[in-house]
Amino acid sequence: MTTLGRVLFRVLLSVLGLLLIVGSRVSRRFRAQISRDVVIEISSGDGVAHHYAFTGRTRSLTSHRGRAPAPADLAVTFDTAMLAFLTLIRTDAIGVVVRLLHQRRVTYTGNAAYVLWFWGLTRMVLPLGRERRDRTPLPGALLAPDPAGRATDRITREPVTDTLDPAWPEAHVAQRKMPLVRGSRGEDVAMW
Repeated sequence: MTTLGRVLFRVLLSVLGLLLIVGSRVSRRFRAQISRDVVIEISSGDGVAHHYAFTGRTRSLTSHRGRAPAPADLAVTFDTAMLAFLTLIRTDAIGVVVRLLHQRRVTYTGNAAYVLWFWGLTRMVLPLGRERRDRTPLPGALLAPDPAGRATDRITREPVTDTLDPAWPEAHVAQRKMPLVRGSRGEDVAMW
C-alpha cells in the first residue's frame, strides 16, 4: 500500500506541475497571479517530495521532483503519500488539509497564506472543485444604494482610498497586526 501511495502521489504532483506550467503559458489570468518569486514544496513523510518555483519577473514557474534546494516559502508535509494523494484529489481538499493540520497529520513551515494562493492556482488548471464565475448581474440594490431606503441616513459612506490616513496611527498599528496583510507582504504567518 505504501509503494502504491508513493507512486500515485508522485504522479499526481508531476501531472499537477505540467498543468501549472501549461496554465502559466496560456492563461493571462493565471500569469497575473504570479507576482513574486515563491517556492512551494509538497512532500510526504515516506519520501515523496516535489517543489514548484514561481518567478515573478517572468510570471512563469518550473516544477521539480525532490525537495527545494533552499528553504521553501511554504513546505507542506503529509504523514504518508497515500494520505496526501487521497487528500489532494478531493474537491474540498483545503478543509481537509486544515483538519489534518489540527490532527498533526500534516505539518507546514513558512507562510500559511500561500496554501490558499497555491490552491487557487491548482483550481485554474484542474477541473476538480472549480467554481465557475457567476456572470448574472447583481440586483440593483447591490449595485447602488437606494436613496429612498428607510435606513439610508444611518449608513456611513467613505470615499475609496489606496492607503490609510497618515494622521490615524491606531489604524496603521492595527493593520500591521492583521495576518492576511502580513502574509500577503511575504511574512511568515502562523495559522493559529
